[in-house]
Amino acid sequence: MGYYIVMRLFYVIFLCIYFLLSGCRFVSDGVVSSSISDLDVEAQIRGSGLGDRLRSGSVYVVDWRRAKLGWSVGGGVAGHSGGVRLAKGELLVVDGVVARGFFIVDMVSLRVGDGVGDLDFRGVDFFDVDNFPTATLEVDSVEVLGNVDLAGNNVKMRGNLILRDIIKPVVFLAKVDGDGKNLMVSARVLVDRRVYGIGLGNGLIGDEFAVEVGFEAAMKP
Repeated sequence: MGYYIVMRLFYVIFLCIYFLLSGCRFVSDGVVSSSISDLDVEAQIRGSGLGDRLRSGSVYVVDWRRAKLGWSVGGGVAGHSGGVRLAKGELLVVDGVVARGFFIVDMVSLRVGDGVGDLDFRGVDFFDVDNFPTATLEVDSVEVLGNVDLAGNNVKMRGNLILRDIIKPVVFLAKVDGDGKNLMVSARVLVDRRVYGIGLGNGLIGDEFAVEVGFEAAMKP
């Protein structure tokens, strides 16, 4: 009888350990759990009003049809400028704060304004859109600023810009607002063309491209 009781106790203990380990494995394999566990959400939303207006744990999809992306670079008499189309974008909001996201730019849609002379911004010496038809901006972290600047920027975004298949870190300020169902985002991103091999050896343009971004994003149902 004593042997039977001991064996049953051993079996119960074995089952408890099995389910405990199984539960831990399930949590560690969860994509959402592992991706946001390192975010200091409390520090980000402290002192900001964004948390009152944005829903938590939601994905917002960018309305690419209404998104505005313009670029400019110094050079010549008045510089050069144009536009490009956003193909896709999504943002994840955690506890009222934009936590991360991604944006895919359709480089084939690159438009060039007047006065560029013989500079072919779509060609192989510059953006080379035939060989690199897309560019991607990945936002890995977002920090809420303690003070809003004169441009209305209230967050600092960090991530990577993939351009011409070259990945480089990027940091920029942005203005983010929302009403629960929609996000409104605007930003100005400076891109050093030299680190992406754009226009190397060309002294007729500035070293940095400025990209002006403005879009709305709607919460996924």
